[in-house]
Amino acid sequence: MPVSTIAEAETCASRLISQGIECVIISPGAQGCLVADSAGTRHHPAHEVKAIDTTGAGDAFVGCMAASLASGNSRVESIRRALIYSALSTARRGALASYPSREEFNAASASTSNPRTF
Repeated sequence: MPVSTIAEAETCASRLISQGIECVIISPGAQGCLVADSAGTRHHPAHEVKAIDTTGAGDAFVGCMAASLASGNSRVESIRRALIYSALSTARRGALASYPSREEFNAASASTSNPRTF
C-alpha cells in the first residue's frame, strides 16, 4: 500500500499488525519513521537537513538500522542512529557516494546541539 504520510504509515502498520506482524517500521522519508508493535505506535521525527539528493536515503536508513541491531543496540538506539545516518546521506549527491564515513557519523551524532538539525 502506498505510504507518503505518517497517517498513511499508521494505517498501513495497523493492517500489518492485525495480520500478525510483531513489529513494523515505516520510514516515509523526511517525516522520520513510525514504529508499531504491541506497545502501540510511535513517531520518530526526521532530522532537519538541507537535502541535496535523497537518492539512497532509505537504503542508508535500513542499512544503518540493520548494522546497529546486529551490533547489539536496542531498537530505539538503532532508529536514532539510522535517522542520523540517513539524514547525513542527503547532504551529498548520489547513493553510496553520499554515505557518511564512521568518523563523519560519530562527529555529527556527538556534536550537534540540536539533535534534529544538521
